[in-house]
Amino acid sequence: MANARTETQVTWSTASNITLDDNVWHLSDEMAINSSTFSILVQLDANNGSTPQTGDVVETKVLYTVGDILEDSGNDYDTKEHGQYLRLLDTFIENPARTSVQLSIAPGNFKIAAKAPLGISRNIVFRARIIELRAG
Repeated sequence: MANARTETQVTWSTASNITLDDNVWHLSDEMAINSSTFSILVQLDANNGSTPQTGDVVETKVLYTVGDILEDSGNDYDTKEHGQYLRLLDTFIENPARTSVQLSIAPGNFKIAAKAPLGISRNIVFRARIIELRAG
């Protein structure tokens, strides 16, 4: 059997990107990991629509869930401040800033979190795309 490569755009309220214009964590829609997935990668992209300046960065995390740890129904995700750090994308050094990071396949679902600490004076467009390798 051949393995399959599947690509999926991460969405924010069904939009394919989000403009980071404040200093708060923005969470993607829930992403489900297919049970036949044996490798998963996320590509992160930050594009500064302004003239990039020192400090124009995007912080990124992944928030995993293994289900209902609180036993009150529904998935319970890692909290925003305690999610797994992915990368810091610095649009002053390189614009657009783009990188890829390997994710864990153990959890059932996850969300991508992003924030731009100086976003209040910038319009940094952030995108993420998932690439899964699945057993055929």
